Amino acid sequence: MRALFRFSVRALPCALLLPLAAGGCTLPRFTKQGADKEVYCLLDDTRTCVPEVAGTLNVEARERLARAAREKTAFDLTLKDALTLGTLASREYRRQREDVYLAALDLTREINVFRPQWFLGGTAGLRANEDDLSFDGGLDANLQKAFTNGGSVVVGLVSDFLRNITGNPLRTAQSVLTANILFPLMRGSSQLVVREPLRQAERNTLYAMRSYARFQQEFTVDIATRFYRALQARDAWKNAEARYESLELLLEEQRAKSVDRIPKFEVDQVEQDVLASDDARVRAKNNFEAAVDRLKLDLGIPVAVDVVLDDSDLQRLRREGLPPPSLSQEDALAVAKTKRLDLLNARDREVDGRRRILVLKDALRAGLDIVAGADATTPRDQPGNLFDSSRLGTFGVDFDLPTERTNERNAYRRAIILAERARRDREQVDDTVVFDVRDAYRVIAEAERSYEIQQVSVELAERRVESTQILLEVGRAQTRDRLESEDALVRARNAATAALVDQALARLSLERDVGTLRVDAEGMWQTGGNPPPACVVKEAVPEGRPAPPAPATTAPVEGAAPEQAPASPAPPPGSLPPPRVIPRRSGTVGK
Repeated sequence: MRALFRFSVRALPCALLLPLAAGGCTLPRFTKQGADKEVYCLLDDTRTCVPEVAGTLNVEARERLARAAREKTAFDLTLKDALTLGTLASREYRRQREDVYLAALDLTREINVFRPQWFLGGTAGLRANEDDLSFDGGLDANLQKAFTNGGSVVVGLVSDFLRNITGNPLRTAQSVLTANILFPLMRGSSQLVVREPLRQAERNTLYAMRSYARFQQEFTVDIATRFYRALQARDAWKNAEARYESLELLLEEQRAKSVDRIPKFEVDQVEQDVLASDDARVRAKNNFEAAVDRLKLDLGIPVAVDVVLDDSDLQRLRREGLPPPSLSQEDALAVAKTKRLDLLNARDREVDGRRRILVLKDALRAGLDIVAGADATTPRDQPGNLFDSSRLGTFGVDFDLPTERTNERNAYRRAIILAERARRDREQVDDTVVFDVRDAYRVIAEAERSYEIQQVSVELAERRVESTQILLEVGRAQTRDRLESEDALVRARNAATAALVDQALARLSLERDVGTLRVDAEGMWQTGGNPPPACVVKEAVPEGRPAPPAPATTAPVEGAAPEQAPASPAPPPGSLPPPRVIPRRSGTVGK
């Protein structure tokens, strides 16, 4: 019998600490709740830089509300109700919120790189053969710490134990304590390079937060558009129904008249228009139902549920009208340059591209690292006696000459191209902002003029219907005149409603395009507001150490002709300045 059995426990603490073993040796910090606590604390810090963000960022709390909203079978919706429901149930809204969480989750990984990291493990087992039975075990623990200057320290402890239970009473126990230090002098020694993953993760979190706030603005406008268009479609359906009923009444009147007074072809004309009107009202009803279904999809509720739209918002627009824009076009353009969140992201990504060139250029340099180490081995059977241990120290230099840097060269050249692309993207967004604002003012002017015209047109069409009806009764008008007046009235009413809706949506779109559209937690808009404050994105460094001076983030693009890119405009209020320290603190999850 060579061996009776052998088993190994990979984590000695699990074998010794039963409570932790029952929980899978998972510390609270490494649970889902621990991740949520750290992420939401970071998001609370970051959202101070983006005051446009509305509502909670707690993904699970909103998910529970979304499921509850989707379980309802009927809705009576005003515009405000629709916006609130959309913030709860919209799938896209929830995905955007999750993107913010995931960006902050990536940031926690980069912050953890510069924290002290403990590792603890070991083995324990029984070994049996024909002669004896022995027990052996080992403990392996080490502490690693990376510094923002590229250096690192690793301290480790290895302890082995062997005891024969039967046969030869051999017993050994020994420990080895090691310490190793690495300090780069050339490649990888710049704080700009070492901190780059952390810095970029922090900026990505801010970008995700801005994108989320921008999405909230766009979502509000999109839902308002869907809602108003559905009301417009219902109004067109009502107008089609009214025209059909009016033509049916006219047909009865014409049929009641003698053949001597009304030619048969005129009765046929009315009957033909009744059929066409019947077809038009069916299509208008289908258009309305399709508009409501599209609204349901955008809100994230099942398409099969019953939804009744309240037209009080449309009636209010008809009664009260809309005030003129509060800003001139020139002032609106100036405000948009400082408040459009997508433009701020594009500007900061341009800075990221230039900084990444410097980071990747560092990889082309030679490597020169100072390496030092020491270890202490205890005497046998005295694993805790470090005073009588044998000691060994090492000191040396590791170097790596840049004889092969093809991959690094390609990455560096790629970064130069991507930096130029980021500059062009920023220019594109800049021009898009100008176009959006200018086009919004054109649409507003067109909608205002169109609504004025259509109001007059409706009055004229109503008088025309009345007059042609009177003239038709006295024989001074033909049936075709009455049919044309009915058709003109329907077109005028539909055009008036469309112009009113266009005018309201154009005003809302202008606020969105300028960046002054503020959305509350229920998704309702609040126009106007002050520009966002200047924001400093914090960078985490080891606790107890002062934050090092931040490197310049406006490095030129190298590799271009000449060797730098054109200087970018000065960052506006709300853009991303150099990083500083993120203090670790406790906070309410999902505040």
